[in-house]
Amino acid sequence: MEMTPLFFDGLVRRRIDFMSRGIDPRNNGYIKIHDSSISIWEETVDDEDMLSEVLGPLVNLMRRWGWTVRSDQRIKKHYRILNKYHRHCRRGQLEAKLSISGRHLEIKFFQNVANVSNPHGGEHEFDILARMPYLLRLQTIWFISKAAAHLHASHGYRLSDKQGGSKDIGPRGSTAMQFIEHNYAQSWHLDKTLGYPSGSDASYNNKSADGGIVTHGMQVWIRDSKGRRWLRGTAYYNINNMWWVVTGPYSIRNIASFDISIHQPANLRDRRNQRVRRSALEKQMLKAIATMDFHRAETLRQKLFGNQPLFRIWHKEKQAWYGTQNCGYSCDTSRAGLYTRDEAERSANAHEFLEIKGAAA
Repeated sequence: MEMTPLFFDGLVRRRIDFMSRGIDPRNNGYIKIHDSSISIWEETVDDEDMLSEVLGPLVNLMRRWGWTVRSDQRIKKHYRILNKYHRHCRRGQLEAKLSISGRHLEIKFFQNVANVSNPHGGEHEFDILARMPYLLRLQTIWFISKAAAHLHASHGYRLSDKQGGSKDIGPRGSTAMQFIEHNYAQSWHLDKTLGYPSGSDASYNNKSADGGIVTHGMQVWIRDSKGRRWLRGTAYYNINNMWWVVTGPYSIRNIASFDISIHQPANLRDRRNQRVRRSALEKQMLKAIATMDFHRAETLRQKLFGNQPLFRIWHKEKQAWYGTQNCGYSCDTSRAGLYTRDEAERSANAHEFLEIKGAAA
């Protein structure tokens, strides 16, 4: 059961309307909900007032709901001066972080029991709500709606009418065109005469991949997110050299002009995803090694490298390994990128701070 943000927002809005009819807003601020987080943006008070007037009562309320609320140990250890503005909360397998920064207060719910792929934990995942097990997701929705109702009833905060990002697009949310129209309405760069932001006529903003000029409303061609196939869509100017490309009623991409083609490619079946394929297969191989699925790891190794000896690249200054395809760094050897001798020498020989080391994989 995955809820789109707009549908989720509607549930919370109806709960607030039901629980707090007749209450006049007192504080000049608003509540915003995004994924598994609920935030307050206050227009008038500072962080000390937020701490005493909002955070304190909210912590007491969460304790009555069965939460254990303590100091955030990471903040306490490394940023002790900020300790009073941060809390770590736990209720069973569900966790939350409370934080205040200036006029902003946020509660972020997360879990670390299932579907967690980020090595730094579930708090740092994308799509946290969608990754949660069913019951934890329902608990999160319940707590966010209760917190929103409390903040409105106790402080007069109103639920923001502003929509979120492109994740709101879908059958239960908005269409791609509605999203663009909303984006234009919020843009400071909107040219009311044109009906869209200014700047699309600058050569450095509209030069296409095939040497042409991208114009607002024209039919264009782009690669999908994995570079596997061509998509046809309609280009709408966004900002600088970025363009919205609508490829379906609920499908939209934000693409730089130099990645857009204005002419139909000669071969629509042509795939230019060797780099993406290599990176994906290498990550699968490293994952198979980590889980001791050595048969699969050897199959992937043969597919990628054959019988060539493999090497890793060590960055002496950063004290970390190069990631796959020279992208990123890792202190974990099992996550380090693998290279053939030619690839490693090509990358490392030009820099004294890089060192080639043999890999056992």
